[in-house]
Amino acid sequence: MRLLGRPCRLKLDKNGEPLLIKVNDKWVKVKWIGKRWRIKECWWEEEREKEYFQIETEDGLICEISRDLKNGFSFIERVYD
Repeated sequence: MRLLGRPCRLKLDKNGEPLLIKVNDKWVKVKWIGKRWRIKECWWEEEREKEYFQIETEDGLICEISRDLKNGFSFIERVYD
């Protein structure tokens, strides 16, 4: 497992689940979503809510992505080897 925290772009379906992820300037289809969860961070400051997904893409990338629900920014948090 590698920790990244690298920004990425997502295209979501009507339920807010990722359909496509942009990796290395290429859109790749998400073929599997293993887990989905939300957390609230920084409750002592400006509270932030993030949604996390464990996914596998069509080209075999298995990773964990996060999406800030306030500003919409997304990140590849972890990549599984």
